[in-house]
Amino acid sequence: MVNETLLVASNELVKKLRLRVDEPKHFFDNNLDSLAKLAQIPLVALPIAHDFAELKITKVHEANIEKANSVAVYNSLPGLSAASATDERVWFSLATGPYRDYTFARWLNAADPAPKQSADIRNHLFASSTRNRFRDHAIARLWWISHYCHTVIGEEDSDKALTVLNIQRRFAGDFLDRSGISNSPGLARAVMRVAYKYRDRLGEKSDSSSLKFREVMLNLDLRSGRKAVAYPDYEYFEDMVDGLFRNAFVITK
Repeated sequence: MVNETLLVASNELVKKLRLRVDEPKHFFDNNLDSLAKLAQIPLVALPIAHDFAELKITKVHEANIEKANSVAVYNSLPGLSAASATDERVWFSLATGPYRDYTFARWLNAADPAPKQSADIRNHLFASSTRNRFRDHAIARLWWISHYCHTVIGEEDSDKALTVLNIQRRFAGDFLDRSGISNSPGLARAVMRVAYKYRDRLGEKSDSSSLKFREVMLNLDLRSGRKAVAYPDYEYFEDMVDGLFRNAFVITK
């Protein structure tokens, strides 16, 4: 059932807790409600409609699970606008509240050394920058991937795009960081359509796959230039994009 208001940490609470990232036990031992009570700072209500989903739990990146969770998080927040999705309070609260089980299983490990735990808390619970929300935050990245696929890529190719951006952990960040590509609907759609054809190669479990994808994005950014804005039709770019992917991922004898 959809609830019309979302309880989140206040700015004061987020600021206070950020000062405690070097005390990882505090975060491992407490959820959003208890963090607020211990700090004696009440949660605040935001007018964001939601119907929380049950996310699939995984300790490592599994493409199908991450894709399913991305869709689930996006659908569970029908009242979240792109503007509200820049609010760190929302993402901190979701990661330590309703989606805490997934967040801690996927991104935090109580057996890690304290410095590693603190770094993971900073990266995966807090969301202070656009780059962090796209790349690292446990829940924000899931929502933003789906939002991007539906609003920029478009419904016809959104499922292909969701598949591609979840194949490897770093693909979404490496793609979205290239604003010359990701902010140009025609070029971005061409990338998703072509990359989907090479999904088996892209999914190979090796560092070289991620490096090759990043190299393709760099080369494409350099080649496309202002054409990305001048030509909004994805068909204009498909041959060029396909050539770059083919050179990077197809083994020729």
